[in-house]
Amino acid sequence: MAALSIAAKLIGVFYRLPLTNILGAEGMGLYQMIFPVYSLLLAFIAGGIPSSVAKCVSELATCGMGDEAKRALKYGMILPISLGVLAATLLVIFRNRISAIQGNEAAGMAYIAIAPAIIFYGVIASVRGYFQGMNNLLPGGISQLIEQVAKVIFGLSLAAALSGMGVSYAVFGALIGVTLSEVAAALYLWIRYVKRSVGKTALERPIGGIGSLELCTEAGEDVVVRAAPTASELMRRIYSVALPVTLGSLVMPLSQAVDSFLVINLLSDGGLDASAATSLFGLFAGPVSSLIGLPSVITAALAAALLPEIAARKSRNLDISDALSSKMSAALVVIVPVVAVFAIAPEPILRILYSGGLDDVELGQAAVMLRIESVNVLLLGVIQISTAAMQGINKAYVPAICLVAGAVMKVTSVMALLPVVGITGAAISTVICYAVTCAIDIVCLRHAAGPVIRAKRGINILFSVAAFTIAMLLYFPLSGFVGEMAALPIAFILASGAYFLVIAKTKCILLSEILS
Repeated sequence: MAALSIAAKLIGVFYRLPLTNILGAEGMGLYQMIFPVYSLLLAFIAGGIPSSVAKCVSELATCGMGDEAKRALKYGMILPISLGVLAATLLVIFRNRISAIQGNEAAGMAYIAIAPAIIFYGVIASVRGYFQGMNNLLPGGISQLIEQVAKVIFGLSLAAALSGMGVSYAVFGALIGVTLSEVAAALYLWIRYVKRSVGKTALERPIGGIGSLELCTEAGEDVVVRAAPTASELMRRIYSVALPVTLGSLVMPLSQAVDSFLVINLLSDGGLDASAATSLFGLFAGPVSSLIGLPSVITAALAAALLPEIAARKSRNLDISDALSSKMSAALVVIVPVVAVFAIAPEPILRILYSGGLDDVELGQAAVMLRIESVNVLLLGVIQISTAAMQGINKAYVPAICLVAGAVMKVTSVMALLPVVGITGAAISTVICYAVTCAIDIVCLRHAAGPVIRAKRGINILFSVAAFTIAMLLYFPLSGFVGEMAALPIAFILASGAYFLVIAKTKCILLSEILS
């Protein structure tokens, strides 16, 4: 799952490279105006569905009720598909009004292209949750890969074909590709479900080494199902979990959507025209955000594996601190070096990736924002692991509250900073948001579940990260001798060598823990 998710995320990042070259900064601004609203709608209709379906399916299948697990999937699909149809319809009807409020009416047409994708996402979220509950993360990983490959094939082809008609048409083509990618992923998952779920009556493999019979006989009363649940009971169990998770998943898309409405308008109020303001927003929400989000695919995979394991252990009143410490350590080992690389050498990274579509001034502006936001790689990873742990111990409302606090800080800070420091204010406000969310998450998780990471492990990870960072700092003197483009790979190789040497010496993390 982790390998497939990484591959899918890499494809998604590299998809942005030719897309940026096709659309340019203004086109990416239009593209990124659409996505926060789209993501908000996805979170609203299905944000909590994967986790809630996974939890319900896991409980039923563990006790041998495979048929009831399949019913749970079907009932879990009813609401997201229904809301998806309604949301897609309203989006098409009010597209011009929405884009006008955002500050650039040229985005209106693009909403038509992406609206159908909302309907298909309800299917994707539900079936991914089913397979996660069966402790089979492979179909979810493959569907992500299909989604990204289809987006590359259709999105880039259509964007390039329509680019001669203007930026708006090129963005329209790219978003048609997004819709087709969701169709492809939904079809794959549904076919996989029909073919592979027939006859399954228990977990495809035990969670955390706990056999299905043992869990069924020793689990707490809240998990044991002594009779087939009715339709209303299944709906209640699914949506009682889905509601708080959905509320939590709404917060960040909502704050990003607020960005798409505030940033361009605030920049325009500062004297920029709509085109220039859209271009700056495109840098912030396009190349920079995509790079910051790249490492999160690993922590998302770790979080997805952690959720059912924590739920199973919690149901038997077993200690969860070992599982939590293992996954948190694995996340830190992978993502903290990325923070160092982005903070130390953003310029050559952006130049290598985006020089075909961005000029020197735009690359310089993006580099400043990437350096500021580099710490978000760490904050996002910790938030993802903490959220999965809280969901596993039936405290899904806690991450939601934490995200609300962070989102309030973000909206407040972006309104205060953007008129003063320009587009970098948006980057600073994002750091503030994630820092507040992460800090509250950790405090709440420690109170509910004990140590988030074992002390010895934490100290050894710090030593490893320090070795990497010190070696990576050689980039600065090296760039004076061989230039920044050559200094980056040399410094990175030296830093990686030092990093893995310390990890091997301290044994603070094992490869199996990252891949599990």
